[in-house]
Amino acid sequence: MTDIELTSPAEQQPKLQDYGEFMDAHPEVEDVVIEAKRIDRSRQDLCDWAYTHGMPVQYGKLPARKDIPGYLGTGWEKAAYAVGDKYVAKVLNRGLDDQTITPIKAQVEALEKGLGVPGLEQIVTADQEGGVIVTELVKGKPIAMIPSMVLAGRIKPRHLEKLRATLEAMKERDLECDNVSNVIFDPATGFTIVDYRGITTPEHEPGNRSVADNYDDYLRGHSVEGFLAAMLPLRKRSIDGLLDGQGERETKFVRSAGRGIVKMLVPKV
Repeated sequence: MTDIELTSPAEQQPKLQDYGEFMDAHPEVEDVVIEAKRIDRSRQDLCDWAYTHGMPVQYGKLPARKDIPGYLGTGWEKAAYAVGDKYVAKVLNRGLDDQTITPIKAQVEALEKGLGVPGLEQIVTADQEGGVIVTELVKGKPIAMIPSMVLAGRIKPRHLEKLRATLEAMKERDLECDNVSNVIFDPATGFTIVDYRGITTPEHEPGNRSVADNYDDYLRGHSVEGFLAAMLPLRKRSIDGLLDGQGERETKFVRSAGRGIVKMLVPKV
């Protein structure tokens, strides 16, 4: 007797929810998105006024994203807000035509490739024209915010086995984690990678030596050992008195004594 496949591969693959229908069902998420966009417009209007009149931008007087309940932080491309205990609303903080950011279409496509993969942030819905992405809330803290020795004591072999499977799935789907802020750790669930993105492979651009070299680095960095060595020693530190281009406190990632924990963890892999 042969096994019968009850559902087709297409039916098994998770799909994004319709954005309008999702917002109708979750007005609390839409409220956060509306408020975030209102603040961003106000910030842009004040910046434009200052530039037009040759005045310095007084970032301290700009409407603050952090005043929105659930504010998680602002990255180069998006600001993120937790909504309740289930969702995160991510709103582009730059124009859709800004050439310095990953196009919203590419961001969504990368997240769609990660649907159903344990250890990867799960996208729920998106409005590409409006610059909004909604994902499931990931429990835990960025590893850059956890003291090295505390983190070393919490990482278990099962976490590393899950991480190995996640990284393998990312390589199969041409996805990468490029920022230590995007690695979340929770003692119960282990590592989760958020805001992952697509990577250009040598097959996409044959003959491009730079792409080939970058891909070799990518493969090394997405082994468990390479990932630990690249991500765990980094710590996020604020730079006093310095603001970034979005008026947020500037931060940087620095090497720390945490490099030693990699040697402690690799035998567990």
